[in-house]
Parts: sequence; C-alpha cells; structure tokens
Amino acid sequence: MIQPQPFGSFDPAPALADVAVVVPARNAEAILDDCLASIVASRPAALVVVDGLSTDATVEIALRYGATVISDDGAGLPAARMLGAGAVEQNRVALIDADVVLVDGALEALANEHRAISGVWTATDSARWPVRMASAVCC
Repeated sequence: MIQPQPFGSFDPAPALADVAVVVPARNAEAILDDCLASIVASRPAALVVVDGLSTDATVEIALRYGATVISDDGAGLPAARMLGAGAVEQNRVALIDADVVLVDGALEALANEHRAISGVWTATDSARWPVRMASAVCC
C-alpha cells in the first residue's frame, strides 16, 4: 500500500491544474486507502470525497489524504457525484469510484483526452458541465 501523503503538501501537476477528482464513498474503509493514494500520486488540483453516511473509518481515511469531505446524507451515488462536482472550482471533474486504483498517468491521460475534444463542451454550455465532461471521459 502507498503511504498517505497530505494532499495540500504539493502543487498540482501542471497537466492536472484544472482537474478535480470526486470520489463517492460509503463504508469504503477496506478499499479507500489504495484509491486515494493513487489519486494523490497523480496530483490533481482538488480531491473531494462525498461520504454517504459511513459508519466505518471512511471519513477519517479521506481526511488523512487531505480530501475535502462532504456528506450526501445518504442520498446515493448519483446525488453524491452531482454534489461533489458542484463543490469544486475546476472545469474538469473526474468521477472516480472508491474501488478504483489509478495506474500511473491515467488521470493525466483522461484530462488530455478531454482537452483534445474540448470543442465539444465548454464551461459556458451549462452549470452541469463538469459532470457532463467527467461522464464522457472517465466513467
């Protein structure tokens, strides 16, 4: 397992300066460490974990990685994704499930893919643009 690194202890990778990652999670303590470690290693601009009323150590693990943690009050996965995407300032949002471990370079490749098709959607298309982008390239 990769050791946790405080999220705020480094600058985002240049290719990911406009990318936020949203991870919906509920009772994910058994799998969340590896997921968040792989995300932090990619160095996105922001990391948000949307907790679905976990009764285990999910929130504590997320905080250890420096994630912003918000609650969806148990509303479920679609609501968690929307809530997380709406909580970030970045124009590009990657929705990563808690059971996913990114391989080196995967997040940057997804961001680059989106940039290659950026004429399809722009930030002015809709208030839900980050969710549309994320769904198009990574989920």
